[in-house]
Amino acid sequence: MRIHAADVNLFNASRAVWNALVLSMRRPSVFCTWEWIDAWLRIFGNMYQPVILFAYQGDTLVGILPFALKSMRIEDGLVPGRAITFCGSRELYPDHMDVIASAEHAAGCMHAAMRYLSTDFKSWDVMHLSHVSDDATLLSYIRAEYPEPDIQNVSQAPYIPIREAFDGSYEKYMMSLSRNKRHDLRRRNRKLIMDGVLYDADDPRRNADCIRTLFSLHKQRADSKRIETTFSGEAMQAFHVEIAGIFHSNGWLTLRVMRLGDRVLASLYCFTFAGRVFAYQMGIDPAWETRGIGSAIIFNMVEEAFQRNCTEFDFLRGGEEYKDSWTAHSRPQYTINIYNNSVVGQMIRETGKVRALAKRWING
Repeated sequence: MRIHAADVNLFNASRAVWNALVLSMRRPSVFCTWEWIDAWLRIFGNMYQPVILFAYQGDTLVGILPFALKSMRIEDGLVPGRAITFCGSRELYPDHMDVIASAEHAAGCMHAAMRYLSTDFKSWDVMHLSHVSDDATLLSYIRAEYPEPDIQNVSQAPYIPIREAFDGSYEKYMMSLSRNKRHDLRRRNRKLIMDGVLYDADDPRRNADCIRTLFSLHKQRADSKRIETTFSGEAMQAFHVEIAGIFHSNGWLTLRVMRLGDRVLASLYCFTFAGRVFAYQMGIDPAWETRGIGSAIIFNMVEEAFQRNCTEFDFLRGGEEYKDSWTAHSRPQYTINIYNNSVVGQMIRETGKVRALAKRWING
């Protein structure tokens, strides 16, 4: 298997085969699609050097690793270095990133890519791959091939296994929730309906400002709670205005709102891809939060996912308590650091060890 670093022309011509490889993955992720990476490259990519590795078996493209290079400090590190990351991981916070390849070819692609990065492309100090799921080929490869790998369990991604655990039965799923949870959800949803609040679909064609409304609601709630949010800024909003339109055209956008007349009270921004619903972000009018508007929109979206015969509803990363109230299932998320043999790479490795020891000492 050989590796070729794709240039702009090769990347632009790869859309069809790229997405076919995404669908062949063990767990296809919408965040690995050509459209997601392309939009990120155009809006954020000027800060990076793309290192998009194509793996060929003979003349056939069998795998892709969508990397990018930038000088940065990793986490709270003291030493900046040339870091390889997944495209978009620092700005967009995608989950379930992995080798874009079938299970048959994924490990071979990883092996060829790491050989390429150790022999042909050496201008990096650390590879920082964040929020990789526990069943990712990339994770199993690193565990098998690297002695004492730097792997940290950083989060959980709760999900509802619609078919695997509940055979596609919404009633069976509802019975898995506590009696109080079921009663509260149905009671609040009925009350909102009686007050004229409707669950509705939204899309960029009908409402050009639907994503801006999502950002506005998200900011209002964050400000009311006095919490910081990464879902903000002009570049971030420009990315999602564009990707929502593209995903809508592809049939991948699932944007739902709770609406009182023309007023949007809550917005749930999801993607549906390869049978899975990815619940990416939510915005809530703070004035309606105590009336359960956030729970109501999730309640309706989960029911819709069952009705559409989806395989899974994925809440994505984050340990927010509300997610655990919807499901007992979750996937651990890991961050992987691989250090090059460069002077800076080894400095980052050693200072990281000292920092980890200090944290353990402080935490007792």
